[in-house]
Amino acid sequence: MALLIAPTVAAQIASGSTSMAAVSECERENSVDNQPDRASIDDRSSNKMYDEDVESRMIPLERPSHKGSIRDNTPDSILRLNIGGSSYRIRTRSIIKFGPKTLLGRFCRMNHEHRRQWADWYFEDQDEYFFERVPRYFDPIYDFYATGKLHVPKDLCFDKFMAELRFWAVSKSRMDECCSPFAQYCVTMGGDPKYTDEAAELQKEKDHFIGVRCANIRRRLWLILEGHSQSKWWKAFEVISTAFVVLSISALILGSIPEFQVPQKSEDGQLVYATATYPTYPNGGGQTIESRTVVRDVADNSVEMTEHPVFTWVENVCVIYFSIEYAMRFIVAPRKLAFARQILNVIDLLSIAPFYFELLLWICGISGENVRKVRWAFLTVRLLRVLRVIRIAKLGRFSPGLANFALTIRKSKKQMQMVGIVMMTVVIFFSTLIYFLERDEPGTKFTSIPATFWWCVVTMATVGYGDLVPVTVAGKLVGSGAIVCGVMVLALPITIMVNNFMQVVKLREEQIVKKYAQQHGDQEKGHFIGVRCANIRRRLWLILEGHSKSKWWKLAFARQILNVIDLLSTAPFYFELLLWICGISGENVRKVRWAFLTVRLLRVLRVIRIAKLGRFSPGLANFALIIRKSKKQMQMVGIVMMTVVIFFSTLIYFLERDEPGTKFTNIPAAFSCVVTMATVGYGDLVPVTVAGKLVGSGAIVCGVMVLALPITIMVNNFMQVVKLREEQIVKKCAQQHEEQV
Repeated sequence: MALLIAPTVAAQIASGSTSMAAVSECERENSVDNQPDRASIDDRSSNKMYDEDVESRMIPLERPSHKGSIRDNTPDSILRLNIGGSSYRIRTRSIIKFGPKTLLGRFCRMNHEHRRQWADWYFEDQDEYFFERVPRYFDPIYDFYATGKLHVPKDLCFDKFMAELRFWAVSKSRMDECCSPFAQYCVTMGGDPKYTDEAAELQKEKDHFIGVRCANIRRRLWLILEGHSQSKWWKAFEVISTAFVVLSISALILGSIPEFQVPQKSEDGQLVYATATYPTYPNGGGQTIESRTVVRDVADNSVEMTEHPVFTWVENVCVIYFSIEYAMRFIVAPRKLAFARQILNVIDLLSIAPFYFELLLWICGISGENVRKVRWAFLTVRLLRVLRVIRIAKLGRFSPGLANFALTIRKSKKQMQMVGIVMMTVVIFFSTLIYFLERDEPGTKFTSIPATFWWCVVTMATVGYGDLVPVTVAGKLVGSGAIVCGVMVLALPITIMVNNFMQVVKLREEQIVKKYAQQHGDQEKGHFIGVRCANIRRRLWLILEGHSKSKWWKLAFARQILNVIDLLSTAPFYFELLLWICGISGENVRKVRWAFLTVRLLRVLRVIRIAKLGRFSPGLANFALIIRKSKKQMQMVGIVMMTVVIFFSTLIYFLERDEPGTKFTNIPAAFSCVVTMATVGYGDLVPVTVAGKLVGSGAIVCGVMVLALPITIMVNNFMQVVKLREEQIVKKCAQQHEEQV
């Protein structure tokens, strides 16, 4: 049996009109209480009253409460509706199944008296509840109750259909993904721009607040803390959280620099020396082996250094804030398990875990030098301290660049899995070949196939540190093949990442433009009409914003980049002339430190004169235009690159700093991360531990993909600029030809 009967238009218009008139007279004379309030109907038809939140409007102030009229166990029956003259028959069970929180979901659980109050009219002879709406816009909603999916005909006006959804309290997140171009506008912040799954999840999260204690307060806090609200409270929370993340990462980086470290002291005030007294562990043969990851040189009796206490206090304050933030978000979360499983929330928990683990050890009496005597505690503390660097991923909650990059990775997940399998196969193949070809050579470093993985990854990525080099003819041939094959294999993830990134950025920009146009429009000049001192304010605005060619436009001239370059290129001469007038010249300049350093700096600025060629060279002018067009995308990519560099640099520092003779002395010294990601490979800083080589391999692959983003952005904008220039040249030539003719 079908769930519903197809809607049919009323055939007897005359009889319908007579019936409506009769009912109208009866209602006006005998049933005044049942006649709907016209003002209430107009308000209910307004788009402002019907927002996205169903629960906030289902029982408005103009209507009486229907708590007593709504039944939990609604029997299955046929609901008869008349939408703008078209009759519809819908099973109440279908409505409850697919739209229990919608207007009709509440409507079918009401009794007859309250249904008549909610409907615009009631036809007694046909037992139909009349709603004064357009049937053509109700048809997709009718189909939604039948199938559970909301499909939208392309011939409908989008804005008007969205108003219809708001009236019937149907969430736009239920819209099926195939109904583009509508689906791209139904996006929540931080969600996938092409699909509406997260919009549906957001609506489900809102529904979980119904019936809980302090529901309104918890719901508002949840919207603010999770970024689903664009209020001033969310902006304040965003700024404060970002500041604490940056402060925490800065303290972690600065605390690794020797100039900001102090000698470590024991509980009795004695200096702690970096001797080979670290814990050991037995191997399978019963022999005692020292751990290479924690043992220093036996002859090294230098004092053990630790970060300055100021950085420790900064870390404690940041952990307290992060703990309060996590606790608040966990308390107000409607679904605790789903909250704990989200990747950003897992990162939040792991970022504060080291502090509480060390606090637990301190409570148990294991702290200071005692930690070194308990191997599992020492290694766990070391590992957890490394996890502090993942706090930088918290910026993805507030940074559009990191959010777009994370969305790009998620969109590329399936393709990247396939590419990962291909890369792993190629690495194993060439590593095995080179091992069997090089293992018998005197003094070879190809001691095993897993040890050769590092050589293969470095070679395929064209990094070439030089720590592992084949010496046989066959080995060099295999290395050549690995280089060529690596370039082709690594090109696959680059193409995938770049295409998805460009799609995400383009769609984000369209959303921003559409949102700005809706909020502000392009009639800025019209805002001066009717305001005080309108003429003066408008003229000042035209001058300051560059829409006027008056003499006051000199300020804009001074701010142009080429004019700033002209000024800076001549500044050294006039500054030295000023010093000469003041009697500071020759050897006297060296005696005045600030003057000496300033002169040195300004002399360096003379090199920027080469940028003046951009005023006369079409090539440099086009390149400058490309940079300007790529500014927003390059800012996002810059944030992503900085985040990745800090992440891998911190990891490699903590993994390599205890190795004898290591050059990874502090986090800023991990210059090898940039060199490795750019596939340069100077060879001055090379990881030696297994964990360090794994991190280096990840940095290589990640660096190749990240650095491909700005290249593609620049190339696309370059092609657009060149095409535009060619069109301008052709147009100019055509105009000159017409003038000659």
